[in-house]
Amino acid sequence: MTCGTDLVGIRDFGIIKELLQNVSQITNTDAICAGGAARDIITEHNISDYDIYVKTPNLIGNTLEDFILPAIHQKLIEMFGKDVSDPSQIGEPWYEDSYIYRIYEFNILHMQNIQFIFTNPKWNLVNIAEQFPFSLSQAWITKESLTVHTTPLFDKSLEKRIAVYNHRCRSAYLSKMIIKFRGFAIMPINHAFSQAQIPSAIRAPMEIPF
Repeated sequence: MTCGTDLVGIRDFGIIKELLQNVSQITNTDAICAGGAARDIITEHNISDYDIYVKTPNLIGNTLEDFILPAIHQKLIEMFGKDVSDPSQIGEPWYEDSYIYRIYEFNILHMQNIQFIFTNPKWNLVNIAEQFPFSLSQAWITKESLTVHTTPLFDKSLEKRIAVYNHRCRSAYLSKMIIKFRGFAIMPINHAFSQAQIPSAIRAPMEIPF
């Protein structure tokens, strides 16, 4: 693991730090900002949304929906004003072996959306970020740190302008990354991919020329 851009003085870091501190206090668990926002700070893209990964606390009944989400909602209103939507659940509940438990999104008028990804408590949050299936998403920020942390694969991808992905990368996400990183070669990292899983626009040789 390496440390990337120093975030002191960057406005978005103030938002991220406050989000992480608030959700950690509400849930009494750990939280990190991982993936898009952390990556976009380093690559100097506009941040499209904030993905906050939260280790799911011990839940009794409907604690998440009845207490935790309303508390997060109130904190967001305090941060951004009243133009914050009620949370909407993204997708269906995930399976037991997934690192994802639930995803909830808040829309904020004139600003980026914020997703709170509640994770399987068996998973370490940093390990989740390190194992993202798209190399240029292997970046994260913790509430204790003033830097964006990245993996060696992220660093190499940025240096060589070659992004790689594995079989867990969803087609819809991959399509968004192709548009965002037009100047990068994008190819699978695992030769076991079936061609049917790879969008025709980015089919490429299976070796990674690093």
